[in-house]
Amino acid sequence: MDKQQAFKALVSTLNDRTQNAEVRAGAARGLGHIGGPDACAELAKAVNDRTQNAEVRTAAAEALGRAAG
Repeated sequence: MDKQQAFKALVSTLNDRTQNAEVRAGAARGLGHIGGPDACAELAKAVNDRTQNAEVRTAAAEALGRAAG
């Protein structure tokens, strides 16, 4: 799996509300490791989504710091 495929899979998992919060938080962390502007945009959406689980939002915020950093 290349970086673009991994990115798409992680975004899909992050946004898949049928997955539990722990899995979606893991996807957020993965996006933080990939980094780049596209990952930052997806993570920022998750952080600002008030309907998102708190665990997922926290993981997305931490990952955003890593990705932007």
